[in-house]
Order: sequence, then C-alpha cells, then structure tokens
Amino acid sequence: MSTDRSPEQELAAFGQAVRQFREQRGMSLDALSRASRLPRNRKMSSRRIGRIEAGEVDPRYDEMIALAEALDVTPGTIIVYAEQL
Repeated sequence: MSTDRSPEQELAAFGQAVRQFREQRGMSLDALSRASRLPRNRKMSSRRIGRIEAGEVDPRYDEMIALAEALDVTPGTIIVYAEQL
C-alpha cells in the first residue's frame, strides 16, 4: 500500500474498502462471516470482520484471501481500492 500513510491509516483504509465492498453487495457482517472460508473449513467471525473493517486489527494473509473470495474480488482489488481512499 502507499508509503505516505501510517500503518494505522493503511489498516483503516483496508477496512473501509472491505466494508464498502460488503455493503455494495448488500451483505451483513454475519453473511460475510458465513461466506468466508479459512483453511481447515473454518469461518471468520463477524466480530473479527467488524474489527478489520474498523481498522482495529491487521488481517492475516488467509483472512484477506477469505474476505476477497467471499466478496467475489481479488485481494489485489481490495488493496488497490484501499490505496485510492
């Protein structure tokens, strides 16, 4: 992501991008949680997704992949969009 922003600002932008993609698709946090698939057939909790959207936590790589797949975009699409925010 952009180097002229702090890590906190980048996390907030990534979270905002996830939230906007989720809302564009008319999904609730619970729906996104149900659609997310982590390794070993686990799902992300809606609480964890909410914290990612709020920029409170740094998503792990597998979480970024799961979110992107559930939102029917690539992880790169989320990152590029976050850079534009």
